[in-house]
Amino acid sequence: MQRYACQHLYERPLSIDQQITIIDDNWNQVSATVANTTRLQDWLVSMSQLSVVIELLELKVVILERLESGMQLYNSN
Repeated sequence: MQRYACQHLYERPLSIDQQITIIDDNWNQVSATVANTTRLQDWLVSMSQLSVVIELLELKVVILERLESGMQLYNSN
């Protein structure tokens, strides 16, 4: 996740086991145990230009499908 995009996670963690690791000046890695809910998916889609889902593969597939669906809407007009 881009570093500035995850600043709010220091104040409002996703879970009690959340860990934020600084990768470089622009990127942080965020890991947390959370339920795979529609609300989580909505948040990840809203952060799509600022983050990349690495794991859970099933979640990554769902996010990719939702993003591709949105792209189709924009490409069809």
